[in-house]
Amino acid sequence: MDKYDSSQLELQEMYKLCVIEANEMYREGVEESPLSDGEYDYFLSIIEDEEFKLSVGTGLGDSFIPKYMREE
Repeated sequence: MDKYDSSQLELQEMYKLCVIEANEMYREGVEESPLSDGEYDYFLSIIEDEEFKLSVGTGLGDSFIPKYMREE
């Protein structure tokens, strides 16, 4: 999440980034996810983008661009 300006992110984008970051940590096996399974499930449940939810675990995030960066 460090590569984005968190003050310009929409709430849904922040939720997505939490899930993306947790997935990356799990996939890389470098460090343990900071989210418990329950917290991860909660973030996933409040994300409104159904297409995003379907892509969980498939390298999602590779093409994620926050709205504020698309509008520039």
